[in-house]
Amino acid sequence: MDLPHADALVHRLPVPVRVFALDGDAPRLRYANTAAEAFGALGDPRAWPDDLARAFEEAAMNGVSREVRVQANGADLHVRLLPFADQTVALVIEPGEGAALLDARASLSASEERLRLATESAGIGTWDLDPATGHLFWDARCNAAFGLAPDASVDYEGFLNLLHPEDRDRTDAIVQASTDPGGSGEYDTAYRVIWPSGEIRWIHARGRALFAGEGNDRVATRFLGTVRDITEERAAAMATQAAQARTRALLDAASDVILVYPLGPDGPGVFSDFNDAAVATYGYTAEELAEMSLPDLLGPSGARRLSTVLSDLVNEREVRYDIVHRAKDGRRIPVETTARLIELDGELAVLSISRDGSERRTFLRELARVNNALEQRVAERTGALEERERAIKRLSIQLQSILDAAGDGIYGLDLDGRTTFMNPAAAVLTGWRVDECVGVSQHDQIHHHRADGSAYPREECPIHAVMQDGHARTVTDEVFWRKDGTSFPVEYVSTPLYEDGEIMGSVVVFRPRPE
Repeated sequence: MDLPHADALVHRLPVPVRVFALDGDAPRLRYANTAAEAFGALGDPRAWPDDLARAFEEAAMNGVSREVRVQANGADLHVRLLPFADQTVALVIEPGEGAALLDARASLSASEERLRLATESAGIGTWDLDPATGHLFWDARCNAAFGLAPDASVDYEGFLNLLHPEDRDRTDAIVQASTDPGGSGEYDTAYRVIWPSGEIRWIHARGRALFAGEGNDRVATRFLGTVRDITEERAAAMATQAAQARTRALLDAASDVILVYPLGPDGPGVFSDFNDAAVATYGYTAEELAEMSLPDLLGPSGARRLSTVLSDLVNEREVRYDIVHRAKDGRRIPVETTARLIELDGELAVLSISRDGSERRTFLRELARVNNALEQRVAERTGALEERERAIKRLSIQLQSILDAAGDGIYGLDLDGRTTFMNPAAAVLTGWRVDECVGVSQHDQIHHHRADGSAYPREECPIHAVMQDGHARTVTDEVFWRKDGTSFPVEYVSTPLYEDGEIMGSVVVFRPRPE
């Protein structure tokens, strides 16, 4: 509504009002009402206190209202700075205002600033909806959450159009219920928005409706709230839920009983988790087990032993023990248990895995019976085995005598090409002691280069090939290398060595080849 006498009204106000325009870098007086002329304080910008000068510059440059308290002409003044267009600012001077009221306003301003900083750092956008007109005011952070430009303007219908089609009707119904005079006025929901780029983001919105009137005249006058992008949080939560579901599936797929319970100063607490095998083994329902603890599954003797087990667990972090559990119907269930001390949510807990030991005990009894039978059979065959060992010993002596007497070099290799034995002649011919060769790669020691000095890859060596295909080889045009670095021409035969039908290595017989 226009006020045709507004200028005259302002001119006659008892409150001093001066209007200054920023002219270059200095304020220039544009207007002063009658009260301001009578109250000369702060009329000259050159005499302004620093706080007032800074507040004026902020109001003129940024268009933001400011309030300061200054001392002028021996008075305590409260000055309001109200910005207008064209860097024009009105100074409303309130003489005699108590410091308590000004401090309260300063405190409120500080609280508002803290709230602003908090919402900015958390990425929280704020909005204000007029339910009657659909006019929607929201800040730049709301625009950012919806993928819009910072200065974009959106009404309520525009807001709904930004939502995912599957969420529009649901969200609109929640807004209508929140602004219904018969409801609580509370608003808390999550929905998807589609950015102009096509990206889908999740938003968490909270708000509250303000009402006026009573009875049938009660209506929602404002609807205020906040929005926050929770896309990453939701993705992390869904990943956590998926991991928990996989863990639960693995636990329930296990045939062993798995129990998890907190461990406090007073001993085991109520089971915090257990698998399907626990329900099936003990015969209790899941609801019953959720109210039980480990001592409830033990008899008196087991309960006494449990204290020792838990003491060992605290010291060693993991223990294995045998104990007897009792089912709901009274059955005794001997179990083999592995318990491990873990940390859950900052508190000590025990992860216990128990296996029914009945089958194991039956197996051990059967194993003992079979072992006794075997010992009897061994005793009967001891004589034959001792005779066989004597025969093997005789053959070994004969074989060693042959090796020692042979003039040709003879050595054996395992499948990795390491020397397993070497006769004295081989040691003399190569210059290496027997103990320097056993366990060492034969190829790297005496067969590493060809006669022309070029490298001889092990993969191309006939001796190595014998252990791959089982075919003996005779070679007459190669050299072996002595310990002193010299070589000599050799002819050799490499024969595969078998054990139980499988190649276990090879035997090489060599002699110097006349040059």
